[in-house]
Amino acid sequence: LTTIATQVSLAMENARLMDELRGAAEQLEARARRIESLYRLGALLATSLDREQVFAQAAEEIARVFSADHCWISLVTSSATEIVLIADYPPGLLGKITVPLEGDPIAEMNRRGDVFVSEDIENDVRLSAQRKHFQRLGLRSILTVPLLSNKRWIGQLVLAFLNETHHFRVEEIETLRAMATQISLAAETTDLYAKALAASRLKSQFLATMSHELRTPLNAIMGYTEMILAGAYGSVEGRMTDRLGRVYENAQHLLRLINDVLDLAKIESGRMSLALEPVPIGPLVDSALLYVLPEAEGKALTFSVDLMPHLPDVIGDGVRLRQVLINLLSNAVKFTRQGGITVRALAFDVPLHDQGVDIPNDIDLDAGLWLAVSVEDTGIGIATEDHEVIFDSFRQLDGSVSREFPGTGLGLAISRQLVEMHSGHLWLKSQLGSGSIFTFALPIRPAVTDRILGKTT
Repeated sequence: LTTIATQVSLAMENARLMDELRGAAEQLEARARRIESLYRLGALLATSLDREQVFAQAAEEIARVFSADHCWISLVTSSATEIVLIADYPPGLLGKITVPLEGDPIAEMNRRGDVFVSEDIENDVRLSAQRKHFQRLGLRSILTVPLLSNKRWIGQLVLAFLNETHHFRVEEIETLRAMATQISLAAETTDLYAKALAASRLKSQFLATMSHELRTPLNAIMGYTEMILAGAYGSVEGRMTDRLGRVYENAQHLLRLINDVLDLAKIESGRMSLALEPVPIGPLVDSALLYVLPEAEGKALTFSVDLMPHLPDVIGDGVRLRQVLINLLSNAVKFTRQGGITVRALAFDVPLHDQGVDIPNDIDLDAGLWLAVSVEDTGIGIATEDHEVIFDSFRQLDGSVSREFPGTGLGLAISRQLVEMHSGHLWLKSQLGSGSIFTFALPIRPAVTDRILGKTT
């Protein structure tokens, strides 16, 4: 009997240990699932800055993780008197509702940063005023977690079960709190993004309006100055001719600056459109060179042009591509004290680009035929850390450079955006004191590649 009792005792102890191990394994598995769900939610919230879209996906993910019947996310209005539904899953159960916050027990607890739990809505005395509304929706159990931003209550994350009561475990509540923190950060990020977009639109509208208002009287000044210089109001001689010539030149410079601001405003507001047509590269280069030639001759700079024979036309906006090339050439002339400038153009095949095009590692060109145009100078060069800075709007290098070479810092920003509107890329290769090479590459449409790379002549 003693032996049997000992064996029974050992069996019971083993069973107890097995139960404990099984329970521990289940807890570890549940914890792993919660960590995985938090990771998935974080990745989901990082995919977009569209608040409604990303919150709708988050509500679906959270409902799935907890096997809940319903999940929704609401945000407090700017007046802090109402809370508005932003996203729910399944969508449409609640509709686009707005709930007053005054006297709402759930809101009062969430405002303090506390979780509101009701496992049996029908018998919860705290919800007597809201019970009929919840009953119409079929809600039986509800868990509401506050969304907080810098300790300020900004909304609610709600998990609900229909028809039957649900016991909310501690780990469920803690997981939902962690998810609420992620959603709060996403709400703050999307809000800042929306404000930045609004500010950018206002800036673009202001720049466009002011530029238009400046350009109108400036055109009149230039027109009358040109007429005076042409002798329309009598002869003009000596110093008067020189002074009026300077007025006209500076007015032209100011008009170019105003046009740059207008172009930037159009691009940023999405109002810039392209007039696409076949554009021959040779005449494009010649036209741009003629524009900068007087300034280059004044500095005794030399020009060299190297174009691959039989270059095909590209499909693009000739006016805008000329603007890009003029911007690059103007910068080359401006920042080159002595020496010369070389313009090259060639066609190359991706991925078989062995024709001498130095493509940066961070630029991935689609397979196919491309045209590359580069402007190389013997100027002051650009430090590596400034290679991206110079493509920002209204940005130039340090103060000593901007004093010697004045400008708005818009030319390169506009050029890069115009090239990207053509599905192309613009990049820079330069070292301080060793000159610069600016290159833009444009895709060549198949319809105009009959004579490319010597396949036919």
